[in-house]
Amino acid sequence: MTDFIRQVVFPEAQILQLRKLQAGSPVGYNATYICPHDMRVATIALGYADGYLRAFSNVGYARFRDAILPVIGRVSMDLVTLDVSAAQDICEADWVQIDFNLIKAASISKLSQYELLTCIGGRSQQLWS
Repeated sequence: MTDFIRQVVFPEAQILQLRKLQAGSPVGYNATYICPHDMRVATIALGYADGYLRAFSNVGYARFRDAILPVIGRVSMDLVTLDVSAAQDICEADWVQIDFNLIKAASISKLSQYELLTCIGGRSQQLWS
């Protein structure tokens, strides 16, 4: 019998605000992202204080239904900005699923999978099933 490790953490975050930005608009601290074209962006209630590390700046992503929503700009203490151009029906107060595949996240962040799990902050509501 082979034992498999399965993912047990599936973070979600709520959309606080939607905005339309014009091409050339900077996003995030130190303007680490410049909009290459007009786009819709969402600010979600998630940040490094919640355990979503700054290493995910400009490389992480979330999902809404079938749409992939790239993280744009720098992850701040309390907020993350997403490109939601691919999710035409997304609205403020909707919830997005944060990609937190531990193998990929460990590779991106250069941390161990254990460290990633223990970084999840006390502000996060945990629902057990």
